[in-house]
Amino acid sequence: MYAAIEMEVAQKLFDEMSSRDLISWSVMIRAYVQSEEAEVAFRLFREMVTKNEIEMDGQIMVNVIKACIHLGEISIGRLVHGFVIRRGFVYDSFVGNSLIDMYSKCHDIESASKSFREMPRRNVVSWNSLLSGFVSNDKYLEALLLFDSMWNAGIDADGVTLVNLLQTCKHLLDPIHCKSIHLIIIQRGYEVNDLVTNSLIDAYAKCNLITLAWSLFNQMKRRDTVTWSTMIAGFTHCGMPDEAIAVFQEMNQVQNKPNVITVLNLLEACSISADLKRSKSAHGIAIRRGVEADVAVGTAILDMYSKCGAIEASERVFDQIPKKNVVSWSAMIAAYGMNGLPHYALALVDKMRAHGLRPNPVTTLSVLSACSHGGLIEEGLLFFQELVQDHAVELRLEHYSCVVDLLARAGKLDTAMELIEKMPNNGLKPGASAWRALLSACRTYGNSELGSGAFSRIPELEPSNSAGYLFASSMYASGGLWVDAARMRWLVRGRGVRMVTGYSLVHVNDKACKFVAGDKHHSFSGEVYLVSEQLHLCMKIDKMHEEAVFE
Repeated sequence: MYAAIEMEVAQKLFDEMSSRDLISWSVMIRAYVQSEEAEVAFRLFREMVTKNEIEMDGQIMVNVIKACIHLGEISIGRLVHGFVIRRGFVYDSFVGNSLIDMYSKCHDIESASKSFREMPRRNVVSWNSLLSGFVSNDKYLEALLLFDSMWNAGIDADGVTLVNLLQTCKHLLDPIHCKSIHLIIIQRGYEVNDLVTNSLIDAYAKCNLITLAWSLFNQMKRRDTVTWSTMIAGFTHCGMPDEAIAVFQEMNQVQNKPNVITVLNLLEACSISADLKRSKSAHGIAIRRGVEADVAVGTAILDMYSKCGAIEASERVFDQIPKKNVVSWSAMIAAYGMNGLPHYALALVDKMRAHGLRPNPVTTLSVLSACSHGGLIEEGLLFFQELVQDHAVELRLEHYSCVVDLLARAGKLDTAMELIEKMPNNGLKPGASAWRALLSACRTYGNSELGSGAFSRIPELEPSNSAGYLFASSMYASGGLWVDAARMRWLVRGRGVRMVTGYSLVHVNDKACKFVAGDKHHSFSGEVYLVSEQLHLCMKIDKMHEEAVFE
């Protein structure tokens, strides 16, 4: 009783006991673990072992293993595992399952697998523990193989099994397996399980099967906050912000209260729509729900405003976040870069360091991107060189790709190519983004020879992405190489590449207007194309004037 209320009182009573039995030790250790005081729980366990007055049981060991998870110390966990073996607890399924869970959460999935294989008796919890371990450690193919073994062993899947499998399908973007699991859910009668159905909706949405996700949502007789939040997130993920916002409005009408996750999903939908009026309404909802001070919500709000082009609003929100973390600072730096203010982004990095926070890989990528798009070539290269020399941040493929883009945009094509060639020396293989950045610059600067070499690398890295083909076609066309340009279009058709049409968002009276390339159906398409032609004419006149002055 006292352990659940006041640990100090419970500890005092425990200390005053003349004799302590197994239950009293077990209650105290469990209470400290539940109170997230794992160090105290482990110290109490050591005291119990030292006294060697009472024979331990499996429940004590389960709580001690949980304490190891909270401590996050794999070395202590291994010591406890050795103690388990010496005391003969390996035959206790609860202890064995806890060991699998501990190793998985400490990111030692090989030891988790070994513990699983060495278990004399396994139950469905054992299989699920390892399955969850594979999923949480991004071992999705191993998770599918384990499920096959589980099926062959005649172990019936339960709700936990199905949720883990759906998580696997979601990350692998595997719609076929997703549908197969849906069939198992129906056969086993798990469609009434809210957790399973919510996971299925989420998996379908992440696999871009939004129609199936929506159908499932509408079939549910009882929807909780997680269900609504999942559907909002699903529409947002599939680039359907209007539908996501409509679901949130329906949620309000049925008086289902949104939580922090719901609000975050709504903010993400508004950021995709880039509609300032909607974004302000979403900000108001966050304030009324009392969650605007939450660091994750505050960061999402500033990001939302930045994508609407309202950088001043982003700054105000950033200043009002009471406890800023690295993610908050990184989001504000990215906001400046996105809105063409690279100098502000660089200045904020210095301010961030002054506050005792070190930039992470996302922060540094945002800075490099800001310099690239803002034309700050020297500043960007200097920042990159500092990162290389200081080893403060682990440089990844995307960082090098961003520097390639930085150089290529400035017309330094040979230098960009040299950096690509040096990447393998740093243990990195140039990705499609690096080659695509170089190809785009070759199109701009008319270097079709180097551009051809860059394009040859892209299809094998991104076979279904149309951007490389479009850049190459445009490059050849601008150089008068019409046969090569036509060959690009033929390759697109022959390889079944889906063309993604470019579009622009223009804010008019706080409303985002979408203009798609080549669209003739827009109500103002006549006026749009007329103004576009006039702008191109003005650009040609300016260029002719500059050339005349130069001559």
